[in-house]
Amino acid sequence: MIKGGGGEVETHPGKEIAVFGLRGGQPWETSLPALLPDETRRLDDGTSDMALLSALWSGQRRDRFAEAVVLGTAALALDTLGHAEAMAEARMLWEKRPVTSPA
Repeated sequence: MIKGGGGEVETHPGKEIAVFGLRGGQPWETSLPALLPDETRRLDDGTSDMALLSALWSGQRRDRFAEAVVLGTAALALDTLGHAEAMAEARMLWEKRPVTSPA
């Protein structure tokens, strides 16, 4: 279980993430390093403007922290699904995303 500042399921790029669960019925535990270890920004900075999210998705807005939230969370999900190179796959998916704004 992971959650962001407002209860969203997301990782924080400035923090190490403790990960544990069951795989094949066996318990496992590990930790994932912080993607941006010097970053202290809050996940919930009080903005909920969907235009900012859309601009991030479309590439019109660059935000290193926000992109790291997306990549870290996607990589954790891919790892949970058994992908060996989860971060590399998350980066590839992010780079190949359709960058048109939603209608």
